[in-house]
Amino acid sequence: MPGLISRILLPLLFATLACGRPSVSLSAAADAAALNQAGLAAYQIAGYESALANFEAASAKDPTNAEYPNNAGITRLRLGKAERAVIDFERAINLNGDAGMYPFNKGLALLQAGKKDAAIAAFERTVAVQADHYDGWLYLGRLYFADLRYDDAISAWNTAAGLRESAEVQTSLGSAELARNDYASAEGHFLRAIELEPANALAFYNLGLLRQTQHKLEPAVENYRKAIQLNVNQFEAYLNLGIVQEQLGKRTEAIQTLEEFIRRAPPKSHMQQIVAARVRINALRAPR
Repeated sequence: MPGLISRILLPLLFATLACGRPSVSLSAAADAAALNQAGLAAYQIAGYESALANFEAASAKDPTNAEYPNNAGITRLRLGKAERAVIDFERAINLNGDAGMYPFNKGLALLQAGKKDAAIAAFERTVAVQADHYDGWLYLGRLYFADLRYDDAISAWNTAAGLRESAEVQTSLGSAELARNDYASAEGHFLRAIELEPANALAFYNLGLLRQTQHKLEPAVENYRKAIQLNVNQFEAYLNLGIVQEQLGKRTEAIQTLEEFIRRAPPKSHMQQIVAARVRINALRAPR
């Protein structure tokens, strides 16, 4: 079936970090703390090169403080230097292995570097050292889902939901249940996501996909239209809406919707679907 089971967004998260602690001589610790504060100030105004220089200088002054290499790693992520950021986060972990934020940030860097298996291991370490790390469980579930490990994904997301119920985690749970063909459970999660966040376009999109899978075409149309109303860039909703309209015999509407999908969808990430939409349009326009 065209379209995605879910389009789970992966926002890049960064920890809010404190300044250094006096673990070396008082003067060196004070200098390091000042450099760290200067780095944080530069980071806040997107002066990332300056921020990085300050964090590295702070780490040189106080090489025993995990916060400084961690801050440097976060800044390198902003600069697109993910593999070097991994090294910074490993230094932070070696200095303080009991904090969940450092393996979590390492996992984000590994994801940015395209190393999914290593990222899974980093997020697994995150929740091992900090069982209440909500984002660690959330990301772990996403990566399990991407590996088609639906039971593991559901387990991770259920843990996240126990820590903090949100529309995001309910939508994620619904996506996994839909992938397992447990339609009743999927529906319950999507409806709960909408209850928690009525403007959640992704939940409406996935609910539409569920209805479409169940051949409940009119409800699917309603759900896809709502997803588009809430987020005009919910591209797959246009594509699937056009397909459902075609199945309902609404050829003119289907053509218009598919053309809108082609107009809006980014070719770089949706070229295969754009080509498929053009093929459908040509078929719909052909004399019968």
